[in-house]
Amino acid sequence: LAEQTTRAVYAVDIDATEAGMDDDLRKQVTRASVGDLSDKMHALGAYQGFKQTSAEPAEGRYAFEASFERGILAVDVRLDSTGKIGAYRVSPATR
Repeated sequence: LAEQTTRAVYAVDIDATEAGMDDDLRKQVTRASVGDLSDKMHALGAYQGFKQTSAEPAEGRYAFEASFERGILAVDVRLDSTGKIGAYRVSPATR
C-alpha cells in the first residue's frame, strides 16, 4: 500500500494516491501538494525501488525508503484500524 501510494504520487495520479487513504487523510490531499511532492521525487531522477526499513505493527507504523537515481526519500506511513493509510509523510532519508 505504501509503495502503491508512492508510485501514484510520483506519477501525479491523484485518484491512485488517495485510493488507500482513510477519509481524514484524503481530505488533506490536494493536486498542488501531490504535484509538489512529485516534483521533489522527479528531481532525484527515475524511481528505482522501495524497501521497508522498520515496522511497529502494534502501533500501525511503518517506515520505508524510496530509491531514485540520485537519492533516497524516507516514507513513513501509519495505518488506521481498518488498514487504510491514516498518515503519509515523505522526507529526505538520513543515513
